[in-house]
Amino acid sequence: MAWCYKINGYTEMHKGERDKAIVTTIKKKQYNFLDQRKTDFDQDYDEFCKQISDLQNQIKTFMDTTFEKIQNTERALNMLKKFERLGIPELGIDEKYHMILLNYGHDIEMVSKIYTKQKNEPPIARDMPPISGKILWARQLFRKIQEPMDLFQQHPTLLQTADGKRIVRNYNKVAKVLLEFEVLYHRGWLKQIEIAKTGLQASLLVKAPETGELFVNFDPQILTLIREAKCMSRMGLEIPPFAFTLQQKQDIFKKNFNKLQLMLVENTRVRSKIPSAVQQLMGPHLSKVDEAIQPGLTSLNWTSLNIDKYTSGISQALVFSLVFMILMLVQELLTLTLQELLVLTGLDSRSTTFGINNSEINLVTGYNNHFNVVGAGVTTGTSHGAWDRQGCV
Repeated sequence: MAWCYKINGYTEMHKGERDKAIVTTIKKKQYNFLDQRKTDFDQDYDEFCKQISDLQNQIKTFMDTTFEKIQNTERALNMLKKFERLGIPELGIDEKYHMILLNYGHDIEMVSKIYTKQKNEPPIARDMPPISGKILWARQLFRKIQEPMDLFQQHPTLLQTADGKRIVRNYNKVAKVLLEFEVLYHRGWLKQIEIAKTGLQASLLVKAPETGELFVNFDPQILTLIREAKCMSRMGLEIPPFAFTLQQKQDIFKKNFNKLQLMLVENTRVRSKIPSAVQQLMGPHLSKVDEAIQPGLTSLNWTSLNIDKYTSGISQALVFSLVFMILMLVQELLTLTLQELLVLTGLDSRSTTFGINNSEINLVTGYNNHFNVVGAGVTTGTSHGAWDRQGCV
């Protein structure tokens, strides 16, 4: 900082260059210093002492001016140490230490007032979870009074004065309150970790009783607890083994949550695309989708090992339903097209001239015989519909 460079520069210039100049002037004298008959030495020595005294007064003035500009206790102590290392007498070092000690007493009172005012809703950094943020806030307040006290303890006689004893008592009182604040919130977080074990036993999905809408049943507090565990670990606080387990499975939880969320969106999308004309025919296939979803509402939880297989089964059922719906729509389109062609040619739709009747136009009649769902694919049986009759190829 600027004041550090100023003090370093000042001591180098005055204690270095000016001291050298004063000493060099004395060394250049050619007379015998032990000859009492010569008075030149006395005059030069008086001048030497005067110059040294002026130099010390300048340094003292500079020190006083510097301390008037420093408001931070820790910076003031570090600055005073720089002057103390000069070894110059009569700089008023002890008086400066006492003055800084009194200012430090005011700092302790200020920290106490801040704690009392903000302890219920302390300011938390934007990227910090709530509990770790509160603990960090308390630690920052404690650090403001701890670091100067560590420096004052290097001067035990200063703390033995009446003012020193009073300030030490206030320090112990505030430090105790801040440490108790940290312990209280850390223990509360440890209890939340135990509650999280129950949360992981919840079903993967939950259904709204009023609307029947499905939702992913994942407690967002679990992810918050994982963030808390990371922050607690960085601050050197105790982390239970289960919290480490949560950290290791964080990516798995997020992946499963996103897959389930996507599956529910796709389920809603497919059902919304079903035309009312084929709604009844789609019933059995939608029932299969519901059956595939059911384990997520009953037996599966967030610690289950077969969640990937579960979501894949639902996706497969949705694909089969979508394929069946497309086939039905294509059949409907072909039926309408053939009927329009018969009308355009002037033939009655019931005509058997080409060996066609309404019952045989239906391409999905006997669906279970024609399209048998096996595994993840669709196989076709032997066709016996209108497409094999003469005149339809």
